[in-house]
Amino acid sequence: MTVKSYSYSQMKNHLLNKFEKSDYISLYNQKKQERYSVLSFQDVNGRSSIDITFPGYKAEIKNNKVTKYDFRVNIVKENLNIDTPPSHVNIIVDLYNKVQKDNSLYNDLRIFLHNLSLDNDLDPFRNTKLLEYPYENTINMEVINLTENIHRRLGKTYNRNGNYWNYSFTDLAHCIKWIVLQEDINYPIRNGKLGRKMPFSRYFEAIFVAVNHSHTLEEVVTRALQHYTRPANWRELDYSFLNDIK
Repeated sequence: MTVKSYSYSQMKNHLLNKFEKSDYISLYNQKKQERYSVLSFQDVNGRSSIDITFPGYKAEIKNNKVTKYDFRVNIVKENLNIDTPPSHVNIIVDLYNKVQKDNSLYNDLRIFLHNLSLDNDLDPFRNTKLLEYPYENTINMEVINLTENIHRRLGKTYNRNGNYWNYSFTDLAHCIKWIVLQEDINYPIRNGKLGRKMPFSRYFEAIFVAVNHSHTLEEVVTRALQHYTRPANWRELDYSFLNDIK
């Protein structure tokens, strides 16, 4: 089984064209939003979709020009009655839970995340057996409560609904690509910024701390919520995959 994918370049062009046709600036000025489905897919939980709502409240307009795009990514899972905007932390928690429960997933998830980070339209599950892995819709409330406490301590809000279910691997493939796209749009790698390198660093750290106890999930979540400064790489983790993200 393969999963249809699109390159980040294709996704970015599609989205920016949609913003232009919908008059992003006019919507922003009128405090209006538009929502539409960018894709639908079938997984173990039935029919799902990824929806985009724009403009977001963090958008920035200067001299009638967009200097920072903002949009919300929602995953809609009809059979589970879920409609929620997954955050980087939601993805981190889910990845951590998967590997903590079964360490044998670690290597395949490293390959999957590396595949997913590249700007191409190849199947992100290539060279893995993740889609053969039996699905269980179980969640770890201890980890969810820990994550909520971290957010509370930092004065931030945690989207518990974003970890209300155990993501299928197909969920992860689609959610990750669309939520990291925003980093690419607003912090272009070609301009010397990190773009999607930042969230992918945290995703790799999430599965790493599930098998290596030199660092903790609390550190990963805190680093994901950190703004304005770049977290230093851990010496125990190989970040060479970042060199392939362009």
